[in-house]
Amino acid sequence: TAKTTPSTALTQACGKSHPQTSLRPHTINLQSQQIGSVTSINNLLPDHKNARRRTDRSASLIKESIDRYGAARSIVIDEDNRILAGNGTIEGAKQAGIKNVRVIETDGSEIIAVKRTGLTEDEKVGLALADNRTSDLSDWDAQMLQQLSEEHDIAPWFEQEDLAEIIGEVEQLPAEGNT
Repeated sequence: TAKTTPSTALTQACGKSHPQTSLRPHTINLQSQQIGSVTSINNLLPDHKNARRRTDRSASLIKESIDRYGAARSIVIDEDNRILAGNGTIEGAKQAGIKNVRVIETDGSEIIAVKRTGLTEDEKVGLALADNRTSDLSDWDAQMLQQLSEEHDIAPWFEQEDLAEIIGEVEQLPAEGNT
């Protein structure tokens, strides 16, 4: 079976292609047409190279956010269903009882937006704060980050000083005048 991407769905709905270089956004009503495919959340694989670790508080807040506001963020998986970004989101979704994941295939040339409807202004503010705060409350896995820095170029995401601080190898600089 052919997989439906956002671009092919637009082509099917409108009967014409929509180049990415178009300056005008196209609004197409696709409510009757489902985009992407659905898979069980249990088919997704945690990233064995994930350098981010959820604290108990962060994990509980992700679940609470999903319980309060529903699913509202995207994750990134590879061709083998390995979670590249969003491991904590999937953990929280499982705890909140979410069973399925809608998969939209893309080559990275477009942004995939999750459009949430039916939220009050208070819920919109709460959702945005929860999304940002749960990341703040997570920790780095120093050993995994060290391993990744040895195996991959992780600059510009981490300057040497940042990496040294996280890994715990901060050099103590001599006090001024003691050089």
